Amino acid sequence: MTAQESSIPLFRSAGGKNLHLRGCPHFQATDDAGVFPASDDDIATYLVCKWSADEIAGVGRRYFDTLDAALEAYHAPVNNRPQMRAVAAELTYDKIWMPQSGSYIGIALGDSQAQVYFGKTYIWRDGVTETLPGYTAGAGGGTQQSRERAAEVCPTCHEQLPATGRCDNCA
Repeated sequence: MTAQESSIPLFRSAGGKNLHLRGCPHFQATDDAGVFPASDDDIATYLVCKWSADEIAGVGRRYFDTLDAALEAYHAPVNNRPQMRAVAAELTYDKIWMPQSGSYIGIALGDSQAQVYFGKTYIWRDGVTETLPGYTAGAGGGTQQSRERAAEVCPTCHEQLPATGRCDNCA
């Protein structure tokens, strides 16, 4: 998918060679200060990474009938659920999903982009991350073991390397 084909807000990292959704695992070890909204020039120049393109296309999503069912399947911390429910109550939506990666819950109206992304310890909407109890910057959705070791970063595009150690963007 090209960036021109997406009407969903896309982001990039400094020196990055692809565009991404804000929830993309390529940003897992990147705090908000290292992620920038894609400019018109970026959109004209760069492609959307495969993970983000699949997310935009709805590949591998698991849909839910209720937010509570999604929160339960996601194992969202019980103490953070009331705030998530309160945010969702302010919105009109008809789709609730979790991507195959299980890294967040998204809610949307029709075929529009997600109005809100719920992580276990954050709520992302309108370009702003609201932190919830237990939030650790850059912790991502990985296991405790993956949080304990430093994430390897591509020396060319400065994005987190996959487990193979070979950059998907620069290869």
